[in-house]
Amino acid sequence: MIGEIAQEEENLSNPLVAVSGHLIPILSFQVGLNASMYDEDAVVEDSVNLVQFSSAREKGPKVKPQRESITALINSTSDDVEAQAVKFERIQFERSTNRKMEKFRLNVTLYAQLENGVDVQVATVKSMPISVRGRSPAHYTDDMYTGRSLPRVKSSQTLRNKMANTMRVSKSTPSLSNTKAREKMSTMTVSGSSKPTLEDLATACEIDMATL
Repeated sequence: MIGEIAQEEENLSNPLVAVSGHLIPILSFQVGLNASMYDEDAVVEDSVNLVQFSSAREKGPKVKPQRESITALINSTSDDVEAQAVKFERIQFERSTNRKMEKFRLNVTLYAQLENGVDVQVATVKSMPISVRGRSPAHYTDDMYTGRSLPRVKSSQTLRNKMANTMRVSKSTPSLSNTKAREKMSTMTVSGSSKPTLEDLATACEIDMATL
């Protein structure tokens, strides 16, 4: 239910909200935080769960963020320096954005608690689109994580090892013994202007001619 705040002319300290043409006194205000899928074309955006950790962090319980109460400052103006801040601590998205074009956004909503016991939504402000990168869904229990599973990313070292194992040499490379080759080359005699043939060099270096 969405209402519109009004004020009594005689008593500005008594805030009212207009619901279906009736003015109902407001007892208190609350601020709520939630998340949704970013979709400008959607009338109602799909919700995305948020998780709030306790002071014990991961060892403690995980709950949905609760509304925070604030004091109504109906008489304040834009020139006033007095203001109230509401702080939501240790909040995480329950899952990350797992598609290139997928975006989330945070929504902060102001609620009014009426004298008749009904809560009405007064105003909402939405954040800019958010890309979330974080932990694997396996970090969360099945009863809390409702998103899609993400593929496990292989490390660069694993990929390098895999590539090295698949590499094959098409032709065997001859091994040369430098010392032994020099000894055999020194025993070769060259008569006149003739030069050693390729076969002579291969014999001296113990290289199979089929590999040349």
